Amino acid sequence: MQERLLSFIKNLKSDRNIKSFDEAATKQTIILQCLHILGWNTFSIDEVYPEFSVGKGRVDYSLRLGSACTVHQPLGGNWVS
Repeated sequence: MQERLLSFIKNLKSDRNIKSFDEAATKQTIILQCLHILGWNTFSIDEVYPEFSVGKGRVDYSLRLGSACTVHQPLGGNWVS
């Protein structure tokens, strides 16, 4: 997994298109692939729940173990647990 993640990061650094990505492209190209490499099932809302409400706001992804939310990831913000 470590080699695959390092390779992914290296490829991102050399991708000239990355500067033109909007939020949706960033999620699809970077965030979801990174979570997948780290072992999260990005096709299951039981593990990676999109657009999750937290208090008065929302986060782009909630990472879940079982049915419990463990980590919330807002794009461009701070991690919340």
